[in-house]
Amino acid sequence: MTNSNNDTQKISRRDFVKVGASSAAGLLLASCAPSATPEPVSNTVAPAAPTATSAPVITVPKEIRYVLNQSVTTLDPQLHVMRVFESVLRNCYEPLVQRSHDMLTIEPALAVSWEQIDELTMRFKLREGVTFHNGEPFNANSVKFSIDRILDEATGAPYRMSRYGNMAPPVVVEEYIIDVKTIKPDPVLLSRMTGWHMCMIPPEYFKEKGAEAFAQEPNGTGPFKFVEWVRDGAITFEANPNYWRGAPKVEKIIFRSVPENQARVAALRSGEADIITHMPPDDISTIERDDNLTFKTVPSTGILFGQIYYTKPPTDNKLVRQALNYAIDVDSLIENVLAGYAIRIPTALPEFVWGYDPSIQPYSYDPEKSKELLKEAGFPDGVEIIFDSVQGRYLKDKELAQAMTGMLEKAGFKVTLNLYEVSRVWDMQLKGEIGHLSIWGWGNQMFDADDTLYPEFKSFPDSTQQRESDFDPEIDEWVNEARVSIDPERRKELYSKVQERIKENAPWIFMFQQVDIYGVRKSLPWDPRSDENSWLYAVGT
Repeated sequence: MTNSNNDTQKISRRDFVKVGASSAAGLLLASCAPSATPEPVSNTVAPAAPTATSAPVITVPKEIRYVLNQSVTTLDPQLHVMRVFESVLRNCYEPLVQRSHDMLTIEPALAVSWEQIDELTMRFKLREGVTFHNGEPFNANSVKFSIDRILDEATGAPYRMSRYGNMAPPVVVEEYIIDVKTIKPDPVLLSRMTGWHMCMIPPEYFKEKGAEAFAQEPNGTGPFKFVEWVRDGAITFEANPNYWRGAPKVEKIIFRSVPENQARVAALRSGEADIITHMPPDDISTIERDDNLTFKTVPSTGILFGQIYYTKPPTDNKLVRQALNYAIDVDSLIENVLAGYAIRIPTALPEFVWGYDPSIQPYSYDPEKSKELLKEAGFPDGVEIIFDSVQGRYLKDKELAQAMTGMLEKAGFKVTLNLYEVSRVWDMQLKGEIGHLSIWGWGNQMFDADDTLYPEFKSFPDSTQQRESDFDPEIDEWVNEARVSIDPERRKELYSKVQERIKENAPWIFMFQQVDIYGVRKSLPWDPRSDENSWLYAVGT
């Protein structure tokens, strides 16, 4: 095992509320309500207000240097699987509709309006006069090509079945009118159209380049045009002077990856970076002492959890999985490792996602209960587990894994902790070579329970990944029905059942909703979004 490192700044929950989640946002949490059919407005909670700082001299730089904690491995907007990829690519590519900065509204993007024609059809009127960066026109044929590519099994879009499995091929009505179709009713279709694989790509350019070259030389309709990608180095974009919203004020943006936390902070302090992601809470006091720098926080759409691999002993035993949950003091992890920058959740949904059931309470921290369950499961002397986890992907993930290891051993587990880069753990998982436990995250980009409970807990034919419903088929029935029901009360009832059942079956160690922390040059007029989208067009516009 490795030693845990808890030498981090402690702040109280009350202090966290001051810097991370405003009381107004808390009131919104209590008032969230669903819509029976897709509408332009989606009821979600507003992210936290940025941390208050002294008034800086605001300037719009010609160049923004944005430092990420993770490398980008593809520039294909329809084949990536992580939020960091989406964050970069959304400066180049656009969907038909998008979330407003406060996440409260679905706004026009490449579509100017939409209406529900029937229970299986939403008609979009497209923006005219828009071109891709190579001059190719954007129109209904572009939309059809983009969506057809996602739905084509041969493309290998990672979320083809889980997020878009109910979609049917779209139908072109006119040059700038298209009908997006579903196989069964979809109460959250509009949210489904706001991003990820639903960014629009140019048909002729794709056919000319081919999939491999397209993934290295992006060509969208967005505010910034691709210039260069140095593998394991920088990705450079320049302003698109013909952007339909108007040319960006920023002339160039450069994304680069620096996995090591202190190296990112050093880049910000030395002037080599203007924005850094995943800033460690330990460094907040240092940043605050620098007159040129500040930090900004926002509740994330992402959650962090302990993925339990339950297809092999001993974690194929429900009692062992429950014991793992009782063994982890999640509140202590939040306070002592993350300095309060996280929000405890009882199961798999963040608080501001529609369908979240506030009546369900999280597992208590009870190491003695954990030992009792292990004894009941046939392991009176404890049990060995392999903890293969990521480092460098999530904020303080290494320290979280180390602290969790100590807690597990206190509760009777004998833990072998291995820390790997995220790509290695992902590959091990896909090949079935992973141990019993890992730390993973999931981002809910639709602000609806469907976007977590369906892809994470429904079974899929021929999937290489385990699913909760592999041994609990009722969950399949519930999430399938909820996905196509237009009765919001029935959907809420079904999602509550799923949350109660997954808490009982314990396929995860349920942990927390993340709070994203950014280090930012104080003179830069930019605020983070809850969906982790960098959206640098907002600077100066």
